[in-house]
Amino acid sequence: MAKSNVSFPSLISHPESQSLKGVLILLIVFCHNSLTNTDMITGEYLFHRRYIYLFHVACFFILPIIYGYNFCGERAWVKNILFDVRKNFIRCWIPYTWFFVFFILLGLLQHRDMSVFSLIHAYFLGSVTPMSNVLGVHFLWFLPSMFALLFWKSVWYNSNFTTQSIIIMMGVFLFVQDAFRPFNALNIWDRVPFSLMQGIKYLVIALIVRFFLEHFTIRQGLIVSLSLVLLLTVWFILDEKVPDIEKYTQVTARMWLMPIAVFPLLYYSRKFFMKSKLLIFLGRYSLYIYLFHVFVYNIVNPLALCCFQRSYVMGCITFLITLSISVLLSYSISRIAWLKKIFFPQIKTI
Repeated sequence: MAKSNVSFPSLISHPESQSLKGVLILLIVFCHNSLTNTDMITGEYLFHRRYIYLFHVACFFILPIIYGYNFCGERAWVKNILFDVRKNFIRCWIPYTWFFVFFILLGLLQHRDMSVFSLIHAYFLGSVTPMSNVLGVHFLWFLPSMFALLFWKSVWYNSNFTTQSIIIMMGVFLFVQDAFRPFNALNIWDRVPFSLMQGIKYLVIALIVRFFLEHFTIRQGLIVSLSLVLLLTVWFILDEKVPDIEKYTQVTARMWLMPIAVFPLLYYSRKFFMKSKLLIFLGRYSLYIYLFHVFVYNIVNPLALCCFQRSYVMGCITFLITLSISVLLSYSISRIAWLKKIFFPQIKTI
């Protein structure tokens, strides 16, 4: 495998990227609030929550590919990949490990049924189902999956056409396997360590988006993206009354296609979003906010329900309170050098 000679410039500036992260983290925090996203009688997820879940997190995984790739000096491809692995492992797996250990301790206090094997198994897989089964939470999946995406990004940009073709074929296989597996059966990325298959899934989606942005004019891109979003939305609405077990292939197709359709619209709006200092600020601390807001919700929502009657207005208020507290925690911890070094370490690019 030799380094490709193709240049991969960034398609987006840092402030633009931060503003898009700000938009996406707002959607994530909002959708994690049960008071604004579930029916007050049945407890089922509401339409807007199911719809936003088709693309909001996936768009986070597209951004690193839009950045492109900078080769560090004249290192051989192996050294490039190893350097990237070390850098991204520190960025993703150290905070993941700290939070995983915290939930183990919390599970022990709650007398959860956790065997050593199940904990090790869930930890190294880093995927939703095993983690949820053993810890009772699964939002930490984002960190191993982001590491996996960045690993495959490094492999992709340091490889030749043959290797890149193999990666694309693996992505196609994953789509087919995901779309046609039995309902509620474990997906292949729930079985492969380090979320590596999840990383390939998002890499392929992101590469399609990058190709789209590079080869379509803004006018063409807007027409295609808006048309695809409209078609997928109508398809989503028409499928609402069909039982999940009868429409899993359709759901999978939308989960793969919707990020491809929505991200260009966000990208074409990046100049507008960049005007907001608040969005840039939220984007800068998006990882912290993502990890902390779940804890805050689990304190704020029960307290609100103890004091007030449940309503969607109250849900919006708890969303704003949770977001504010999460931002304050994120900013405070990021300013304490020793805490940041322990829980969110990074190494500088050479």
